[in-house]
Amino acid sequence: DSVTEIECEAFDGCSNLKSVTIPGSVEKIGECAFAGCSYLADDQGFVIVKNVLYDYIGDSTEIIIPDSVTIIDNYAFKNCSNLTSVNIPDSVKKIGIHTFEECTNLTSINIPDSVTIIGDQALYGCKRLTNITIPDSVTEIVDYAFDYCSNLTSINIPDSVTEIGKYAFRGCPPELTIRAPAGSAAEKYAKENKINFECL
Repeated sequence: DSVTEIECEAFDGCSNLKSVTIPGSVEKIGECAFAGCSYLADDQGFVIVKNVLYDYIGDSTEIIIPDSVTIIDNYAFKNCSNLTSVNIPDSVKKIGIHTFEECTNLTSINIPDSVTIIGDQALYGCKRLTNITIPDSVTEIVDYAFDYCSNLTSINIPDSVTEIGKYAFRGCPPELTIRAPAGSAAEKYAKENKINFECL
């Protein structure tokens, strides 16, 4: 009970850890704290501690993330090459860095209006993703967010997004079209970076 914080990567890779009891005194748990703790996975393959999804131990092609999850942690689905479809519940507020990195067969992902943060390289290398809609809750698209999404041809960006990182769409095809309201930061970004633009 004297513990107030569990730091980043504290139990990362403890693959035989079968149970953990966290006292109410713990106010903060760091990123990747329980990544790779495969024995903690539930029947669906999700490693969830205190409403944070730290890892996915499974090979399903389509998954529905439980409603209890509020944060999808860094690297949670990295290299899940079988994954084709992800349904994210409205309870999720943050998608960490590299979360879906190299999910090379991912073709469908919904991002609900509850999400306010999409981390760096969250969808890096998702080569089969062709279109995506950013919800109104997001205010910033960070650098490398869609890095090397080589078949991404359409993205809808609301006017709530006021900042887009310089390399947010590096490695995307020349056919990429940003669809956004006239006069928005997305329109300005598209013109400055010579990306096709359509007014919503």
